[in-house]
Amino acid sequence: MNSEKGRLGSMDQGHYGSIFPRNAVERWISYGDTAMELVMLKGLAEDAVKRLMGVRRTLDEHTARFDRLETTLAQILARLPEKP
Repeated sequence: MNSEKGRLGSMDQGHYGSIFPRNAVERWISYGDTAMELVMLKGLAEDAVKRLMGVRRTLDEHTARFDRLETTLAQILARLPEKP
């Protein structure tokens, strides 16, 4: 992949230089770069959401387990005699 200066230089020397003004070419390159960054950001956000859903599922499982343990402990404490 060419660097930005390389791309602009080749456009000045190539067939784009005579058709588009330099600032229009720079703008289109910038739009393309921005679009690529947005696609990468979208991918990162989707991955983060998937990982958060996994954490939430794990937390829900642990919460359910703690609720069962709390119920069991309450039943055990109910059977124990009170202090004299």
